[in-house]
Amino acid sequence: MTIALKYCGGCNPRYDRAALLSCAKSNFPQVDFATGDAALAEAAGVLLLCGCPSRCAAVPAGPAGSNYFVAAAQADWPALAAWIQTGLDAQKNR
Repeated sequence: MTIALKYCGGCNPRYDRAALLSCAKSNFPQVDFATGDAALAEAAGVLLLCGCPSRCAAVPAGPAGSNYFVAAAQADWPALAAWIQTGLDAQKNR
């Protein structure tokens, strides 16, 4: 499963976005976290990594943009992990 990554501008970082992504990658090694237009075209969903509660990163258009998760704090990890697991479970059931 591929999850496309989109970042905010990083103007007001309040937590380490890279650490949150690293946690996701280590807990879900079977998931390909990718950036760029090609990733958006094939992704099962989009992870928007925002650095603060403003959550300013725009949701991309297209099929992957209909399934997205916005992370804006380290405390979002449990919900993010559940979102990823739901995507993996849905993929298994296809």
